[in-house]
Amino acid sequence: MTLRFGWRSATCLCLLVGALARFAWIGDVEYKDDEDQVFQYTQAIHATDLWPALGQTSGLRELRHPALGVWSFAALARLLRLHTPLAVTLSVSALSLIAVALLFWFAWRVVPVSQRDVWLWTAALASINLVAIVNGRKMWIPSLLPPFSVVLLIAWSYRHTTAGALMWGIVGALIGQIHMTGFFYAAAVLIGTALFARKSARWRAWLAGSAWGVIPAFAWLSYVWVRRSDLLDHASTFPRVLSGFDFFRMAFDISLSQTAEFNIGSYFHEYLAYPVLLGVSTQGVHGARFCLYAIGILALVVASVATLRKLGDSAARRSLTDSHLCLFNAALAGILMSASGVPNSPHHHLMVFPLAYLWIPMAVIAYLPRPRIWLAAVWMGSAVCTLAFLQFIHQHCGAPNADYGVAYRCQDRTVARTPSAGASGGWSPALMALIRPGQEEVIARMLGRGELLAGSCRMVEGAIDRTVARGTYSCGHDRVTVQLVHRSKAPDDALLAADFAVVLVEGAPPAGFVDAIAAHVRTAAPRFEWLLEAGPTPAVGEAAETGPDGRYRPVLTSRLIVVRMLGGAVILLLSWPWWGGGVTRTRAAGMQ
Repeated sequence: MTLRFGWRSATCLCLLVGALARFAWIGDVEYKDDEDQVFQYTQAIHATDLWPALGQTSGLRELRHPALGVWSFAALARLLRLHTPLAVTLSVSALSLIAVALLFWFAWRVVPVSQRDVWLWTAALASINLVAIVNGRKMWIPSLLPPFSVVLLIAWSYRHTTAGALMWGIVGALIGQIHMTGFFYAAAVLIGTALFARKSARWRAWLAGSAWGVIPAFAWLSYVWVRRSDLLDHASTFPRVLSGFDFFRMAFDISLSQTAEFNIGSYFHEYLAYPVLLGVSTQGVHGARFCLYAIGILALVVASVATLRKLGDSAARRSLTDSHLCLFNAALAGILMSASGVPNSPHHHLMVFPLAYLWIPMAVIAYLPRPRIWLAAVWMGSAVCTLAFLQFIHQHCGAPNADYGVAYRCQDRTVARTPSAGASGGWSPALMALIRPGQEEVIARMLGRGELLAGSCRMVEGAIDRTVARGTYSCGHDRVTVQLVHRSKAPDDALLAADFAVVLVEGAPPAGFVDAIAAHVRTAAPRFEWLLEAGPTPAVGEAAETGPDGRYRPVLTSRLIVVRMLGGAVILLLSWPWWGGGVTRTRAAGMQ
């Protein structure tokens, strides 16, 4: 599988096998509370046009992620009209395959010939790696990281151009807003470049792109500022840099597709006997596991010895290539993440996709004889472990009582899902537009409390019940009841006013009465704020969840998001003479 022995055919084979692993038995995908909450968000945002300003809750001091991960899923569902969990999951699988295809394109078109085999093998391993496949079949925020990571890698490789540096800044700012682990990788790339390749980058263009890319995070940055004391207390605890060794241990296992035990727990020993062919256990995973660890340990030892010998060679330091710098960036990202106390889980390593697989081709090609044989064995071993995992999950309906849980196709979806205690954010299982407490006066103005309305009607009774505001009116001898609901819940005969629908519930209103209510709604609507995220449904008499500053988290509309981004784009264009002017530099230190 080299240029001379059919890399073009091998690229097609890897993409074909990668597609098979990502799309086969799609009903067996993992689907627990986190995935269900993401799906509920995709449907609620589409129906209400309310975009939460904050994302899921992380495991770090219950700090919420930025909202871009949720927005990305909602945008996919909205653009592609995806209305079932499996349809949304298929879009994730497609993005995962696109990331691998982009990686192959990068190896063919961007990487110099001297390093092309290394990156082609990296793409080949990424196409079939177990962690990449498991998370490429999962409707989960971290599963969106690989496409962004590859685009960041491509943009960074063109950092000597204005467009490349600008895109590097934009994607570097966005990747952490997808999932906060992306901030560690973006910071590592920045530090590594500043230390070893600062003359090769157009820094003003990078800064301009970073400034524009941070616009969607304004609400999140405000939220972090409110919680700064908690975060500073956490940061002041004993640094966890030593736990970075655990990061590298897991990175080693990830590169060899040896993380199945994390997903299936006590079923692991049964999995080792797979794949099963014609009812016979082949013990293929047993054999592949031994082979992979033998090659991985050999490559690690040989590469480590060679690296130690070169540490004192100043010429070697001067000849640091972009491929070596990529490995440094990945290692630094792991150290930064470990120092912050973020739990070390396989999906957190997706932030450095595909650099977790880069070191094996680099070490084998540089230091072992007949590298094609060794690397083909690694690819075949990874394929056996990954495809055996999929077969195991298919035959066992997932891994009940383990992290993977019951596969989607085997779940009883007639029973309402209740979020578990450990579910991220503890959201209500049915997300919808809610009327938050504290806005009673605004609702009263909408309903015309204390006013004489058309037909001599006066409000005699009002109530708010989470998603509905209700007013009852005395119109002479008649009684009329109307409801205000979000326009996404409006029946066909309702009168729409701003984001509300005025729904007649009872009685025969006088002429002009409903129009008068609608006019009041339009007048008061700018002072009203819907709430999309409710948190746990409060018991009777309990207050709904608020943020750490005592305020409800804001939601944004599509129009507001577009206006903000367009405003930033205008500023970006006006500042072009500062960041985009001048002659494009000659590339000082490319992928050598």
